[in-house]
Parts: sequence; C-alpha cells; structure tokens
Amino acid sequence: MDISFDGDKVAVVTDHNLSILFANGSTRWKYTSEPQLRSVAVSGDGGHVAVGSQYFLRTFNRNGSIEWVFDNTKLLSHGNSAWVNAVSLSTNGEYTAAGVSENIFFLNKSGGVLWEYASPAWIQRVSISDDGSFFVASTRNDVFFFNRWGNGSVMETTRGSNDDLPKTGIQGITTPS
Repeated sequence: MDISFDGDKVAVVTDHNLSILFANGSTRWKYTSEPQLRSVAVSGDGGHVAVGSQYFLRTFNRNGSIEWVFDNTKLLSHGNSAWVNAVSLSTNGEYTAAGVSENIFFLNKSGGVLWEYASPAWIQRVSISDDGSFFVASTRNDVFFFNRWGNGSVMETTRGSNDDLPKTGIQGITTPS
C-alpha cells in the first residue's frame, strides 16, 4: 500500500484488485487485474498510481485511466518470471523505478525505459527521491544506489568477501537503442 503526501489518496493491492481510497476510507476507484498484483506506489502529489504484477507495470492518472503499460514479458526469455516486486514514483510521476524479478528499470513519464540493470538477485524494494534524481533498490543481500542517469554503486552488501560484486561503478547498466 502507499499514500500521497497530503493523505488524500491511498492505494491498496489485494490479490487481483487495486483500490484507490479517499482518506475517509470510501472508494475513489478500483481496477481488477489478471494476473495477480504485487506492488503499488502513489506519486507524492497523488496524480499518478503505479501497480505491478507478473508481466506488467501499469500507471494510472488520478481518475483511474491507464496512462501507460510496461510489458515485462521480454524478460521471460531470460528465464525469470517477470514479477514487478517493487515500484516507486517521483513526486510528480515524472519518473518510475521498478524492481522486476532480477532487474531494475528506470522509466520516464510515458513508460519508456531510460535504463535498466540486471541485478544478481531478486529486487525486493525500490524507493525514489522526490524529484527522481536518485533511487535505491535492494535485494536480500545488497543495497544499490543509482542516479537518474544510470550511474550506480553498491551501498551495502552482506555477501562474503569472495564475491565479485563491485562497491562502486556498477557495470552492466544498459540503455535502449
């Protein structure tokens, strides 16, 4: 679940349903999904909602109309299940950070991929700064720090010292051609 800065918009996901509620608990609008939903984020200004499931990341405007859909099925060819485990929006919805199975995506307001990174493990959480300049992502063992331009580093790791995961200058960040 997530909430806008002013507390006026609350987003809740339960299995196949996304519910957007007023602060008093009454329903503003609903969306039903197949497949099951897994993650949700509300922009700080309450103007955008992002929801993740297996295969898809969708964003909605404040009235419940779909703004864009990011299709994750291309990841199935890489042998993962393409679950959107975590999502976060900048305050105005200009940028979206998403953890999709073992991948991190940074998207613009139209759902275009600005860059992506293949993580060594499933992404469990993401959080983006208010203006979208920075965000963090975590796996079970690692915390990654990125800026909007795709420069990144490992902030923390609980892996053994023999692992070859770099502490700075993460390699493997790709941008669409």
